[in-house]
Amino acid sequence: MYLFLSFADRRYLNDLVEGAKPKEACGFLFGKSKDEAAIVLKIMPADNALDSPLAFEISPSEVFKAFDEADKLGLEIIGVYHSHPAPPKPSEIDLRYMKVNPMLWLIISMLDHALEAYYLSGEEVKRLEILP
Repeated sequence: MYLFLSFADRRYLNDLVEGAKPKEACGFLFGKSKDEAAIVLKIMPADNALDSPLAFEISPSEVFKAFDEADKLGLEIIGVYHSHPAPPKPSEIDLRYMKVNPMLWLIISMLDHALEAYYLSGEEVKRLEILP
């Protein structure tokens, strides 16, 4: 599976991560998905309700706001993004929440802005190739 994420959106995510430090940045990825590909068309930042450098939580009101915004734009919520203070690999908490929220999970490292995208296929975590 592929994730199309523009260079401009990558820069925007890096800016969001830097602006949220030392806590984890988080938010939603809006776009379209079909077959083996997903394309990010809009990024919607959210407040980290935990105000933590090691975890994130998006409040229910922000989740409703995101669904409303996606609907107005005619887009899907294809995933969530958040930053890690370490390499961009899913934590045990991420893996638990991936089961409840079966969508793309984009993780950005606070260390070097490396990013990886993952999704859950059955019980298996799979990495997406990020293009371009």
